[in-house]
Amino acid sequence: MVTAVQRVFIADGDCCDFQFLHEQHPDLIAVRMSPAAAPLLALLPRGGADASGGDPNAQRVYLIDPLGNLMMSYAPDAKPKGMLEDMKRLLRLSQIG
Repeated sequence: MVTAVQRVFIADGDCCDFQFLHEQHPDLIAVRMSPAAAPLLALLPRGGADASGGDPNAQRVYLIDPLGNLMMSYAPDAKPKGMLEDMKRLLRLSQIG
């Protein structure tokens, strides 16, 4: 069984040039927050406002399994090598990977 990891970028408003993202990262799934994105957004936890008045979960990296379960969450400054090691361990232990 081949296990693939898909990256999803969720943007609020007009923060990003989606054409540029697609050209530079053709395998990246880019989604604008909208009613159509509600099923995807429902997978993410909702937090209260942080000290700056924003959502503390807005800048996080999430790992969601193919069944829609939130498996892990990382701060935006988390080390990629640590995330990769966690993902390898999770795939090795999972029933689906």
